[in-house]
Amino acid sequence: MPIRTKHDDTADKVKALRALGDSSILCERLAPNADEPHSFEKPAEGVTVAYHRDRKEPMSPAVTHKSIVSLMRADWGIPYYYLFDEQKGHWLPPTE
Repeated sequence: MPIRTKHDDTADKVKALRALGDSSILCERLAPNADEPHSFEKPAEGVTVAYHRDRKEPMSPAVTHKSIVSLMRADWGIPYYYLFDEQKGHWLPPTE
Protein backbone atom coordinates (compact mmCIF):
# COMPACT_ATOMS: atom_id res chain seq x y z
CA MET A 1 0.00 0.00 0.00
CA PRO A 2 1.41 3.43 -0.86
CA ILE A 3 2.56 5.29 2.24
CA ARG A 4 0.18 8.25 2.12
CA THR A 5 -3.01 6.21 2.30
CA LYS A 6 -1.72 4.44 5.40
CA HIS A 7 -0.53 7.44 7.42
CA ASP A 8 -2.59 10.41 6.24
CA ASP A 9 -6.05 9.10 7.00
CA THR A 10 -7.93 12.32 7.80
CA ALA A 11 -8.71 15.50 5.87
CA ASP A 12 -6.58 17.52 8.34
CA LYS A 13 -3.54 15.30 7.74
CA VAL A 14 -4.01 15.59 3.99
CA LYS A 15 -4.19 19.41 4.30
CA ALA A 16 -0.92 19.37 6.27
CA LEU A 17 0.72 17.27 3.56
CA ARG A 18 -0.54 19.58 0.81
CA ALA A 19 0.72 22.61 2.75
CA LEU A 20 4.28 21.33 2.27
CA GLY A 21 4.02 21.81 -1.49
CA ASP A 22 6.14 19.61 -3.74
CA SER A 23 7.84 16.75 -1.94
CA SER A 24 10.91 14.75 -2.85
CA ILE A 25 10.41 11.81 -0.50
CA LEU A 26 7.19 10.80 1.24
CA CYS A 27 7.60 9.10 4.61
CA GLU A 28 5.52 8.16 7.64
CA ARG A 29 5.96 11.52 9.39
CA LEU A 30 5.44 14.95 7.83
CA ALA A 31 7.81 16.82 10.14
CA PRO A 32 10.73 16.06 12.42
CA ASN A 33 10.53 16.38 16.19
CA ALA A 34 11.64 19.79 17.51
CA ASP A 35 15.05 18.47 18.63
CA GLU A 36 15.63 16.25 15.57
CA PRO A 37 18.09 17.42 12.87
CA HIS A 38 16.48 17.36 9.43
CA SER A 39 17.52 18.75 6.05
CA PHE A 40 17.12 17.95 2.37
CA GLU A 41 20.61 16.44 2.26
CA LYS A 42 20.32 14.59 5.59
CA PRO A 43 16.67 13.91 6.35
CA ALA A 44 15.59 12.59 9.73
CA GLU A 45 14.58 8.94 9.61
CA GLY A 46 10.98 8.48 8.54
CA VAL A 47 10.36 12.19 7.80
CA THR A 48 8.97 13.52 4.51
CA VAL A 49 11.37 15.69 2.52
CA ALA A 50 9.82 18.80 0.96
CA TYR A 51 11.49 21.12 -1.54
CA HIS A 52 10.29 24.39 0.02
CA ARG A 53 10.71 23.55 3.70
CA ASP A 54 13.89 21.48 3.48
CA ARG A 55 15.71 22.81 0.42
CA LYS A 56 14.51 26.41 0.74
CA GLU A 57 13.18 26.44 -2.82
CA PRO A 58 10.26 28.68 -3.77
CA MET A 59 6.91 27.27 -2.69
CA SER A 60 5.27 25.13 -5.34
CA PRO A 61 1.73 24.52 -4.10
CA ALA A 62 0.05 21.17 -4.46
CA VAL A 63 -1.79 20.82 -7.74
CA THR A 64 -5.48 20.06 -7.73
CA HIS A 65 -7.63 18.75 -10.55
CA LYS A 66 -11.36 18.88 -11.05
CA SER A 67 -11.44 15.32 -12.37
CA ILE A 68 -9.41 12.14 -12.46
CA VAL A 69 -9.37 12.39 -16.25
CA SER A 70 -7.58 15.77 -16.18
CA LEU A 71 -5.06 14.41 -13.67
CA MET A 72 -4.30 11.35 -15.77
CA ARG A 73 -3.79 13.50 -18.90
CA ALA A 74 -0.93 15.35 -17.21
CA ASP A 75 2.48 13.71 -17.68
CA TRP A 76 3.98 13.78 -14.20
CA GLY A 77 6.43 10.91 -14.57
CA ILE A 78 5.64 9.61 -11.08
CA PRO A 79 4.96 6.04 -9.95
CA TYR A 80 1.79 6.74 -7.91
CA TYR A 81 -1.10 9.16 -7.99
CA TYR A 82 -2.55 9.80 -4.55
CA LEU A 83 -6.21 10.74 -4.84
CA PHE A 84 -8.02 12.02 -1.77
CA ASP A 85 -11.75 12.64 -2.05
CA GLU A 86 -12.20 15.76 0.10
CA GLN A 87 -15.99 15.51 0.03
CA LYS A 88 -16.05 11.92 1.29
CA GLY A 89 -12.91 12.24 3.45
CA HIS A 90 -11.05 9.17 2.20
CA TRP A 91 -8.42 8.02 -0.26
CA LEU A 92 -9.40 6.51 -3.57
CA PRO A 93 -7.65 3.28 -4.59
CA PRO A 94 -4.07 4.01 -5.71
CA THR A 95 -3.29 4.14 -9.41
CA GLU A 96 -0.04 3.12 -11.01
